[in-house]
Amino acid sequence: MISWCLFELIAFFSILFACLYILIAAQLLEPTLGSREFLRIYLMSGFFTNVFVWIFAFIMYLLTQNELIIYRHFTTTKSISTGLIVTYVYVMKNFQSRKICGFIKLRHLPFYIILINAIISFFSMKCDSFLSSICGFAVVYCYFRFI
Repeated sequence: MISWCLFELIAFFSILFACLYILIAAQLLEPTLGSREFLRIYLMSGFFTNVFVWIFAFIMYLLTQNELIIYRHFTTTKSISTGLIVTYVYVMKNFQSRKICGFIKLRHLPFYIILINAIISFFSMKCDSFLSSICGFAVVYCYFRFI
């Protein structure tokens, strides 16, 4: 389930760039968090996002009685990347306030990424990627906030 969440498009470059993303994120976050904590966040964001998407699909089926929703393939690749970005912002919040491109504060980066995902999903008619990015953000934010 987790590997399906990350390697959704079975293509060489999709798998290559997903592996590179994991390696880069691990190099940034693993020294601070530790390998066990990094793995916990990685697996938790992928697993719970898929669970939330299944619950959402079931609720939509109950509301619409359309069986195509149950058999629809939902894209959940954004959940892990959004979760790791929230983790990076959480780890870096103790350091001096950094700015990206001169005007975007680092602590506002997850909000801007979700906003960009919302705009892209509006124009591409792929709202499931927006749903997965919100779920990935919410799962990791709740993890850091309450655990």
